[in-house]
Amino acid sequence: MAFGFNQESVNGGLAMLVQHFCTQQGLPIPLECFQYQGTQRIPFSIWQQILHQVDEQYQQPAVGLQIARLIEPAHIGIMGYLGLSCQNLGEALQRFEHYHRLAYDCNDMHIDIHNQLVEIRWGISAGKPGQLVDETAIGLFKNIAEQLIHPAPLTLSQVEFVNPQPAHPRIYEQYFGCPVTFNAVQTRISFPVNLLAAPVNRADQTLQQLLENQAAALLHELPEHDDFDQQLQQYMTQAVQQGSICIEDIAQRMGLSTRGLQRQLVKRSYSFQLRLAQVRETLAKQYLLDPKLSLIDIALLLAYSEQSAFQRAFKQWTGQTPYQWRSSQHG
Repeated sequence: MAFGFNQESVNGGLAMLVQHFCTQQGLPIPLECFQYQGTQRIPFSIWQQILHQVDEQYQQPAVGLQIARLIEPAHIGIMGYLGLSCQNLGEALQRFEHYHRLAYDCNDMHIDIHNQLVEIRWGISAGKPGQLVDETAIGLFKNIAEQLIHPAPLTLSQVEFVNPQPAHPRIYEQYFGCPVTFNAVQTRISFPVNLLAAPVNRADQTLQQLLENQAAALLHELPEHDDFDQQLQQYMTQAVQQGSICIEDIAQRMGLSTRGLQRQLVKRSYSFQLRLAQVRETLAKQYLLDPKLSLIDIALLLAYSEQSAFQRAFKQWTGQTPYQWRSSQHG
């Protein structure tokens, strides 16, 4: 079976999810699952093949929903840990909207609020991957969100799919606990806005340690105790993690005008872009020490739109590619 998605990809941890499902059901594990694990990205066309192979073996409707029941934060890599580090569902959704490509790099995800409902929607700019792929993705999202706020219930109001209605639509309404429609303009789920305040029920120690390591590394990089520079690197780090980096925004956060910030930088004999590059380099090295993070994960966490841009910048900083530097740290 041929598929038309050549550039898109999903997190390699989803291969382990499929292995878990197949083992539980006594099904043959697709060979592709053994090729893409851990930090490897799975090309989207391969992900489609994996799901269709499982569907052919399972021979029951809505297999994507059943696979999604077994999802754990580790299966979607750093995005899962980011969700667990948040205070409430609203904060987690903001992180998911910004970093969704780390888990599922296909059609873009957008979040809006209308008439006291939160609407999360996925377009079709990259194409329609089909009901099996879409139901798996939306099922994964639902189950991850439920885990984050458990024991509070995730009460959905509506689910919409862009695909034609399958043979057993009632299964979908039972699974999502709300009306489900098909042949929609966009894939969409909605739920009451008050759920945004639902607290995340646990913190993840792995991510906390990673963030502590970043903070320690950044502090170590400072040439001397300088309150201005500590504040600058703190706000730069936040801006990088939020994916919005500009001198005007940083200046506003620091309570300065743009010209005032530039004057302070001149006094210290460096530019905004130079200090930003130093912050990114330090963060990049910390991320590269974590074997769970792929290069595309790290590129997105550093607010680069493409992995290639991150690789070029890293080689300018260190004279090595990210892969070479990571390999040298592990002997």
